[in-house]
Amino acid sequence: MRFHQSLDDPDPAVVQAEAREIAENASLQGRGWLAFVHMGRQPKVAVGGVRWVRLQPDGLRAEIALTVRDDFQEQGIGQELLRLTALDARAAGIKKLIAVYQGANQAVNQLLSHSPVPVQRVIHAGEIFIEADLTDVDWEVLLPEAA
Repeated sequence: MRFHQSLDDPDPAVVQAEAREIAENASLQGRGWLAFVHMGRQPKVAVGGVRWVRLQPDGLRAEIALTVRDDFQEQGIGQELLRLTALDARAAGIKKLIAVYQGANQAVNQLLSHSPVPVQRVIHAGEIFIEADLTDVDWEVLLPEAA
C-alpha cells in the first residue's frame, strides 16, 4: 500500500533498479536496506525494504518508508527493518522519524503497535501521520542481542 496503492507483479527490472539505487545511497542524507529470500530455484528475491531520508533544514528529522510484500508479512521482516532503521538513523544524529500511511493499512498499524520506539499519531483525512521519537528509547531493546 506504499503510495496508497498496491503494486501487483512489479517488473523485475524496476525492482532491480530501485534496489541498486537504495544500495548505492551511501550519503549522509539517508540509507536503506532490502530483505531477500530464496524462493525455490529462483535467485534471491527482494521481499521488503526500508529507507530513511534526512529532512532539511535542521537535519534532525528523517522520513521513513517501509514496504514488505504481502505474502511475507507477519514474519518479523518489517520489525527487523524498522529496528535497523532506528539504530542507524539515531547513530546518524536523527532525533525523530516521520511517516504517513493510509489509515486502512492494518499491517502498519499492527507493526507499530509492537514498536519499542514511542510513536505519536495524528489522523487527517484517512491518512495517519506518525512521528517516532528516537531520543526516548530503551536502546538495549533494539540491540542485536535482544532481537
